[in-house]
Amino acid sequence: MGRGVLGWVPVVVTLAAALPVGAAPPEVSGSAYGVSVTSSLLGSLLGPTPAGVAGSATAPNAGFHHSAEVGPISLANVLAIGALSATTAGTIDPRTGERAATSTVTVADISVLNGLVTGAAVTATCTSGGASGRPGGSSSLVQLTLGGTAQVGTPPPNTVIGVAGVLSAVLNEQTPIATPHGPGIQVRAVDLEVLPSAPGGALLSVVIGQADCGAGGALTPSPSPGFRLPPLALAAPSPSASPSPSPSPSPLPSPTATAAPPPPRAPPAAVPTLVLSPLNGPSGSTFSVLATRYSGCPRVYILLGQAQLGYGSPSASGRLSIAGLTIPGALAPGRYTVYARCSSASVRERLASFTVASASLHRSAFDTSVPTPQQVSLAPKTVGQSAAVGGGFLLVGAFPGELFNGALAENYDEVRGWFGLSPVKEREPNRWRELAIFIGFILVGGVLDSALSADFGWNLSTLSLATGFAAALVVLMLVYSLPLLIHIRSRHGEWGVLKVLPGTAIVAAACVILSRAVHFEPGYLLGLVAGLEFGRELAADTTGRLTLLAAGLTLGLGVVAWFAHTPVSHAASLPHASFGVITLSNGLSAFFIAALESTVFTLLPLRFLEGKKLTDWRRLAWAAIFGVATVAFINILLQPTSGYRNPDAGAAKWTAVALFVGFGLFSVAFWAYFRFRAPRGEAVRA
Repeated sequence: MGRGVLGWVPVVVTLAAALPVGAAPPEVSGSAYGVSVTSSLLGSLLGPTPAGVAGSATAPNAGFHHSAEVGPISLANVLAIGALSATTAGTIDPRTGERAATSTVTVADISVLNGLVTGAAVTATCTSGGASGRPGGSSSLVQLTLGGTAQVGTPPPNTVIGVAGVLSAVLNEQTPIATPHGPGIQVRAVDLEVLPSAPGGALLSVVIGQADCGAGGALTPSPSPGFRLPPLALAAPSPSASPSPSPSPSPLPSPTATAAPPPPRAPPAAVPTLVLSPLNGPSGSTFSVLATRYSGCPRVYILLGQAQLGYGSPSASGRLSIAGLTIPGALAPGRYTVYARCSSASVRERLASFTVASASLHRSAFDTSVPTPQQVSLAPKTVGQSAAVGGGFLLVGAFPGELFNGALAENYDEVRGWFGLSPVKEREPNRWRELAIFIGFILVGGVLDSALSADFGWNLSTLSLATGFAAALVVLMLVYSLPLLIHIRSRHGEWGVLKVLPGTAIVAAACVILSRAVHFEPGYLLGLVAGLEFGRELAADTTGRLTLLAAGLTLGLGVVAWFAHTPVSHAASLPHASFGVITLSNGLSAFFIAALESTVFTLLPLRFLEGKKLTDWRRLAWAAIFGVATVAFINILLQPTSGYRNPDAGAAKWTAVALFVGFGLFSVAFWAYFRFRAPRGEAVRA
């Protein structure tokens, strides 16, 4: 960066020329980095950061796409950066040969030399090739100040700013460059020199936001040669200080006098900023956000469209950093808008863009809809609401369940006749037959349950999800049967036989249809599809204790799987994650949801469910385990602030409430039918 000081003018040097005969075929290339710092006395203090965000391609279908993010960065008394992200991409159309390259870099929370230069965020973008075939670029400066004076947010190309003998800078610097395949363009948001001495030397040279693009074709230099503003008066680097007015220059020795420069502009009001890192990735990938200038905002919500991805409370300085936000797994490739929305209307909404890249294998919508432990609210108000609803479920489940069980026990044969069922015939157990049925049923169940995911289809992602579901169902069956198996094996030496319950397939299908109809994610995943059956009856108290132990073990291991899912899902969200890692993430989330929901719904005190065994033994034990599971179910999965991250989270909570209330009403109606109907065989009088 060599420039003179007072009186010099910007010079744009064209380095590109026509390709010589025999040069390499046309290609695309691009690169981007956030910041670099050099000194004429000390050499390089900070190389281009982040490094390695560069790529090129010479053949169709061999495009590139690279991105990286870094932050924070600090050089003592020289430079402080909150966060930065850089991305570059290039393509060659296999049909038309059209080449296109684009690079973008964003740098947030900038301070150079303890406030001599400050900025909320700067962005540099370049494009080359494409439909226009011409290189182009732009820069955006949010709350950038040099020497205490605010700068224009979108300056014209090659805008020169100077403080005589102290500081010189080019804003939105656009320079034609030469690439191995033809002309291109380089865009620098801020090209800064501190204490410039002579062309080619400065005590400190800082580049903030550089994007390079090249895609061949003719180069058309920027029509604006740049312009120079009058020297600025150096103000104290305090945000509260008012900039000093610039002195009027002496009249020039010419017939035309020079008008006095306009007074400097007052710094604009604090504008919030939002920086994403990275800026692109497949469905199911994760990203981080850095939001600044949100002081006075109690809570900031991060949304994609209308779907809530996460939230957090800014620090006293208005800074908020959230990592591990997940792109929903059902999003099609394309560009989407991410919002930072304050819970108070006094702070404006900020927007940023995230590009979803195409990928044949990625995390499923089911997997991405499962909240992490860090996203679940433990605020007393939220937990209290969940406990209140859970207490209502206890009342709705207990008394109506007793009415239903009593009416069913007295009229069991008649009820079976309603469905054309004959008395159950016992058949000789056959281990191999039951094993074959079990394997087939597990495979069908995995495919059926994977239909809960909004991105269900004939692809690798669905195959991974179905495999994870099938594995989760097997583990769930084994875990729930383990206490009973250990007891029977140790006391009586029996292993038991597999017993498949085909009727649960109908229940599972109904749950899938209901979940998809009300946009309930991850969805209702209910019931055990199979279990172990033994040839002996156990005492009621033994059965009750084993049922309590089985429910507690299932719920506990489900929570363990939930915490283990966090690091695994992070690995599964990385680019080019393997089929095994993504399947493991799907399996852990499926086991957690199945363990939690099956504990809640199978503990309903109905005759053919496990809850009846507990209520026959100890009602207090049933209330304790059912209450814990229900509060966890509500607080983790149904609370809009911490549960299913979709616009219908509130509707999902009321759907679950309606299911429990509906169960209570059905139970009372079922009992009332048999209680108040006319006796069978008695004529009905007119």
